[in-house]
Amino acid sequence: PLHGLAWLVRLWRAKIRPVVPQAELHVYSGALYKGIAGEPVAPAFDDVLRTVQAADEEGVIVQRPMDDQAMAGVYRSARLHLHPGMREEVYCYTLSESQACGLPAVARPRGGVRSLIVDDTSGLLGDEDDAFAIAALRVFNDRKTFDRLALGARSLQRDRDWDDVASEFEALWA
Repeated sequence: PLHGLAWLVRLWRAKIRPVVPQAELHVYSGALYKGIAGEPVAPAFDDVLRTVQAADEEGVIVQRPMDDQAMAGVYRSARLHLHPGMREEVYCYTLSESQACGLPAVARPRGGVRSLIVDDTSGLLGDEDDAFAIAALRVFNDRKTFDRLALGARSLQRDRDWDDVASEFEALWA
């Protein structure tokens, strides 16, 4: 949550949720879940916690992280994985997992995102706020775009084995 969630929630409130008022943004974070429940969290979380709490009326729902099998179910039932993309993030493991489940993504092309998302095949990339929001709305509102990107995400991940994954991981750290 400290790597772009506050930005994503502000964008959600300003440009995405007003156009798709039925949509929900589910955030899986142990620290934020505790903070929402009134438990103490590290001061570094204060800004993002306030930002998330201010958006609870606009479909932002904080949930406890779940085990891998449960998260796979979440990914399979979701419409879109919104990922802020951070320059310092080398391997976006949640993005990798959601792509393997066939969940399209909209992300900023930063850090490890570029190695996971093939723009307009398994997701959409948007570096600027408007481009990101337009891409998200496109997936939310256009079933053909969603279906094509979901198929692309599944197809790109289907033929990978552990040797492929290990090679990609090593290349990122080399």
